[in-house]
Amino acid sequence: MTSTSLLVVSTAAAGAALVNSPNKVEALALMPSPLSGSHAVLRAGGLQQYYNRRTMRSSPHLNRRKSVSLNFPLNYMNMEGVDQMNVTDPSVGGLSGSSLGSVLDLVDNDVVSAAVDAVMDGHHQPSHDSGDVISLDASTTTSFLPKELPIVEEDVRVIESPELKVEEADHPSVEKIIKFTLPAIGVWLCSPVLSMIDTASVGMLAGTAQQAALNPAVSVTDYGSILVAFMYTATTNLIAGSVEKDKEGGNDVQNRTTETLITALRLALLIGVVFGTTLSSFAPKFLSLLIGNDALDPAVFSSALRYVRIRCLGMPAAVVIGTAQSACLGMKDVRSPLYVLAAAAGINLIGDMLLVGNANPWLGGASGAAWATVFSQWGAMAMFLKWLTTKAKAKEVSAVAGVDDNVLNAEVKAPARGILASKYKPSSVLKLLSLRKNKTAKKFLPFLVPVTTTSIGRVSGYLTMSHVASSALGTLDMAAHQIAISIFCCLSPLVDALNTVAQSFVPSIFARPKSKQRALALRKTSLNFAKVGAMAGLAIVTLVTCGVPLLSRLFTTDPRVLSRVKNAIPGIAIFLGFDGLMSIGEGTLLGHKDLAFLRNSYATFFFLVPAFMLRLKRKALKGIPVGLGTMWSTFSAYEVVRTVLWLSRVAYLQWKTESEANDIEEEQKIGATL
Repeated sequence: MTSTSLLVVSTAAAGAALVNSPNKVEALALMPSPLSGSHAVLRAGGLQQYYNRRTMRSSPHLNRRKSVSLNFPLNYMNMEGVDQMNVTDPSVGGLSGSSLGSVLDLVDNDVVSAAVDAVMDGHHQPSHDSGDVISLDASTTTSFLPKELPIVEEDVRVIESPELKVEEADHPSVEKIIKFTLPAIGVWLCSPVLSMIDTASVGMLAGTAQQAALNPAVSVTDYGSILVAFMYTATTNLIAGSVEKDKEGGNDVQNRTTETLITALRLALLIGVVFGTTLSSFAPKFLSLLIGNDALDPAVFSSALRYVRIRCLGMPAAVVIGTAQSACLGMKDVRSPLYVLAAAAGINLIGDMLLVGNANPWLGGASGAAWATVFSQWGAMAMFLKWLTTKAKAKEVSAVAGVDDNVLNAEVKAPARGILASKYKPSSVLKLLSLRKNKTAKKFLPFLVPVTTTSIGRVSGYLTMSHVASSALGTLDMAAHQIAISIFCCLSPLVDALNTVAQSFVPSIFARPKSKQRALALRKTSLNFAKVGAMAGLAIVTLVTCGVPLLSRLFTTDPRVLSRVKNAIPGIAIFLGFDGLMSIGEGTLLGHKDLAFLRNSYATFFFLVPAFMLRLKRKALKGIPVGLGTMWSTFSAYEVVRTVLWLSRVAYLQWKTESEANDIEEEQKIGATL
């Protein structure tokens, strides 16, 4: 950057004189900044602030070709190179004869006069933006840049501009994480809400037998879906990294992001078709394994089987929806999924009301709930694809600002809106043959085994607890456990959402070139997430302690069951209290793509957690008192171990990142001296 001097009126009085003059100076100077970074020039009576190219990039709606009016002593000056410079009549009456000096003292009058004469003679076409302002192009203005102006120490002081510090802009703050987490919780709650709609509708409109069929059927479809969960984790990470690379390259079209997104959607559709077909074929076997015996009413088993097979018809759409939702989170857009999934919930509710009460076994009861879910999934998929491939309708662009504020705000709130509009249509997702030679599709493969293993390991503990409760603890403990696990599943998304939020922010920082700035950003990001995780844990512990005794009364009036639920409260509180820190730790590790560590850890937990739970079963069968409180306490110990392990790993990766940055800096210093 060429160093040139600041064009600064030496005192506030001179600035005031300019303001009061009949011919205001539209722009004092537009030139390269002599100071690095973002600074503010502070002087008596006024503040002059100017921005570097980074500011201009972060505010694309600003018109770089507009001059900045000096109409009050507190004025802003753009000190970066631009395409043109505006000057007015060189006679500034308010400064004439002033002992304070004139703006014209800073330039060469002969050069200015020659330039103006060139314009008036027709060598340059003036642009009359307002009044008598004359526009000169860059080739003209470079010939009369200001003279060197010494900066007087007592008149001018340079201070850092707090709002533009790099270290505050390149990592998410605690406030930003919280604001992003709140709507993300809504995304996490969508699936439980849909299940609640089905359960309530079937129970009220179809009877107990049909409602009982939902228990094994929903377990098969929901737990089976963990086999495609790798697509969601991979999409969030890859999209976040692509967004960061597009920003680094100054690519407004977001080529990397759009290519990754369309590949993810096509791959999701293909995987959904394969998964739905496989699940439908093996549904009888899966249901038999889950039930474990032949005592179940054949009518209930048949209803459950119909439910699973109907739901399999919606699996392609379900995987595409989950992938699109994950992509939005990778773009730090939590509003778009909420809009679409809220509409899907409405479709599901209407479908349940219309179909569940039907007497036909393939259209009513549990089957009716399945059809309603399938319709809502395909409808949500169509809306999502339309949302991603259609830009918001822009109103007439403001002549002054250069952009419609309403459109700008909409894009900021929902950046995924219309991201594919420039190249693709909703039907583009159907072009599955393009995946054969697609290099981007191969980037999803490394997530398959680690994330699937992680998902299976995560649910193994819940399955084992349900097995122990139903096989060894008795009827009262079974009822109490069902209440406890129901409340637990409603509360856990409040902190589990932090996992997704961490995956939305960390990959973009991790994708930056290795440097001390990157290491510092990762450190501050981890610390801020840890703060939010700790606060969320404390809040949910309070909620569990005070809320579970009250909520449990909504499920039963039996005092013996309520007392057993009360015994489980300490274990539930400990588990959820650590769950916030565990979630941010796991999300950070996924953001670092530390997949092998997570795979190996969950493979170990897959065997260890059931082993400890089965020990409780053996004790109970031997007559040793083992209650619900003991089982939940054992489960909470697993959570504590997992949290400590995750955070220790994050600390190690941070140390490794900082060591690499230091080594790179040392190598650069050595190279500079050679």
